Amino acid sequence: MPDKPQLKLAIGDIEEVTLLQDKPLIGTNQNGEYYMYNVEHNGVEKVHFASRIAHERLHRYKSGAVMSIEHKPLSNGKSVYDVVLISQPESNITPHDQKY
Repeated sequence: MPDKPQLKLAIGDIEEVTLLQDKPLIGTNQNGEYYMYNVEHNGVEKVHFASRIAHERLHRYKSGAVMSIEHKPLSNGKSVYDVVLISQPESNITPHDQKY
């Protein structure tokens, strides 16, 4: 796996990151499909293994996009990563993200 530190968030944590690549590395391991994103976090390049739900949001953004990632608890005892866009260079907006 990667030689970069991994961004791990405990349930309840919120961190701000900057995407460093346009597309994730997608692969499969014993836990199923994974989506590995290179991000900058607190000035350090790290990898973040996004959940499928987080990937559905992250894949729309390109290198340079800044976002917060929150690890939220669910009522069924599981958890989910929530991604909220903070900013991105205007040239990085994909057509379905533009407002008309």
